[in-house]
Amino acid sequence: MLRLLSLMLLSIHAFAAEPLANIPHAYNVKISPDGQYLAALIDDTHQKNLTILATDTLTPIYHFAPKDSQIGNFHWVNPQRVVIELNERTGKIAPHMISELYAVNYDGGQGQMIFGERSQNGIIISGYSAHWLSRLSADDEHILIAKTESTRLGNSTEVTKINVYTGGERTIKRSSLDDNTFVLDHQGNPRLVSGIDDDGKTKVFYSQGYGEKWHPFAINPGNSFTPLGFSEDNQHMYAVKSEAEQAPALYQYLVPTGAEKLLQPALKASTYALIHDNQVYGVRIDAPPATQQSKSKTPIETTVAPQHIFFNPANPDSQLHQALMAKFKGAPVIITSRTNDNKHLVVYVESDTYAGDFYLVNSQSMQTRLLFSAANKQDPKRMSLIKTALIAP
Repeated sequence: MLRLLSLMLLSIHAFAAEPLANIPHAYNVKISPDGQYLAALIDDTHQKNLTILATDTLTPIYHFAPKDSQIGNFHWVNPQRVVIELNERTGKIAPHMISELYAVNYDGGQGQMIFGERSQNGIIISGYSAHWLSRLSADDEHILIAKTESTRLGNSTEVTKINVYTGGERTIKRSSLDDNTFVLDHQGNPRLVSGIDDDGKTKVFYSQGYGEKWHPFAINPGNSFTPLGFSEDNQHMYAVKSEAEQAPALYQYLVPTGAEKLLQPALKASTYALIHDNQVYGVRIDAPPATQQSKSKTPIETTVAPQHIFFNPANPDSQLHQALMAKFKGAPVIITSRTNDNKHLVVYVESDTYAGDFYLVNSQSMQTRLLFSAANKQDPKRMSLIKTALIAP
């Protein structure tokens, strides 16, 4: 409790407004659901801190600087409140990372550790960590998280609904598999889980949704299996799997029969899901650097543009993503966040020559406004609205 009080009093503070030019470069930027505020993860004296700014003026409103933890990801829950993942390494014999959740209003009000060792109402036993899964439609007070218990026998994860003001919890879905991964449908229902059974084999189970039992998903998961998510109609699921001594490949599965269709063989580089509201509308496949010889015959590595695969060209998210790439002259883009009405987006635009930039984009007029330059080359799996899945071989 004393440690929690110390965190609140010493590590979190508001600060006077200052011009944008005095704010360091950003690692990530996300817009609030109503578009009024921006949350920016900035480099402040070699530590990542979170700043809330007014969107129109970029005037800083609130600054969050944790003393004993590192900020991982962060998410707007509603127009006023942000949930922040705090990561900390713990354990002397077997060190591992744990994640706690801190929630606070845009102006610094109602700050509350809602999950973790320092929470007042959440789990107080070490060995638990939490990661964001999803907002809930028509519910501004709760989110879904993946709650993981780490033991000597492995990691076990369950889907938990948590109140972002009180930290109150309710278990939504469990699985007997170890090292399990849950996949949600568009309504936030856990519909698929993959993990390791007691015999050390990869298993995949399917459910009709909340309150329904798990049933074996009739597929061959191969040597490794990484589910990405569901299609816009919830009738298909996308995943990457690999067989023995073969490169991973991208597959589509019919739900619930498990009928398999190969979409992209031999993935040779990092691959990421493009996701909006728990819907996978495409994937991005990064290409390995190409090697060329200079005039002095010295090998030079050059960047190759990533490949994008959009599953349904008529899908509005697919069309928007392609329009953004065209707007920025073919540069790869990552949509970090968007308003509830989809009118305004924050987009990270990559560059071959420097770290890239964050822009505010009007999706209707395609007008852009530069917000921040990036602090470093960004990792796609940590940037998108819903955390993307790294599925590199």
